[in-house]
Amino acid sequence: MAQATVSMYMSGTRVVTAIDVLERVAQGLAMPDEALVRLGLAPSNGSRTRTTAALGDDELDALELGRRAAASDIGEETLTRLGNAADDLATGYPVPPPQMLLGRVRRHLGYVADLLDARKTLDEYRRLLVVGGWLSLLAATLHIDLKQHRSAQARLATAAALAKQTGHAELYAWCFETQAWSVLTDGDYRRAVDLSQTAQRLAPRGSSAAIQATAQEGRAWARMGSSGRQETYHALRRNGGRVLRVLGA
Repeated sequence: MAQATVSMYMSGTRVVTAIDVLERVAQGLAMPDEALVRLGLAPSNGSRTRTTAALGDDELDALELGRRAAASDIGEETLTRLGNAADDLATGYPVPPPQMLLGRVRRHLGYVADLLDARKTLDEYRRLLVVGGWLSLLAATLHIDLKQHRSAQARLATAAALAKQTGHAELYAWCFETQAWSVLTDGDYRRAVDLSQTAQRLAPRGSSAAIQATAQEGRAWARMGSSGRQETYHALRRNGGRVLRVLGA
């Protein structure tokens, strides 16, 4: 560990939060087993007998379970920065060429996959899956732009599976909205209507996914010609001016 880092720990300007750092500090100070257990660390050399008398088997087991549940190689900062990066990639979607942005999205997805193999808490696991879902959805959108339909379908399936596993309703709704947009551009207007309506049922009320899915439904009805004119007006009325702004009206 660098001397500057040690100095920050000693002065209190930096706090030890990573379990591996705490273990190294404890080992370097040759802390006794009782002190290790009180810090939520395992006794040295896996020994339990010397601390059992002081704490009891049940308390020791509870402390060890808590330590393992909180053990993580990821951390809040990594997850926050990864989430921000996914947001930045999605926000910048209209600017760079799809192939260029797809390369960046793939690299971030690879990083998420690597982190899934690391030690993590249940909350960190869920957050990683959500970020992976949003990145997969963005990758699917880029594949659609590039007319790579099989790859787009695979990415959409992954995004939907992650959304269902994490119970993320908005992400799940966006998967159907994106599919609706894909078939709409292919001229399958009836299926685009069905997918858009499914997305609206799944999306939280008033969410961006609900508004965009309503807009997609309106586009699909409108492209059916006079037969879909009345349904177009009904779709627009459901979210009023917000849908009109999405459509650019």
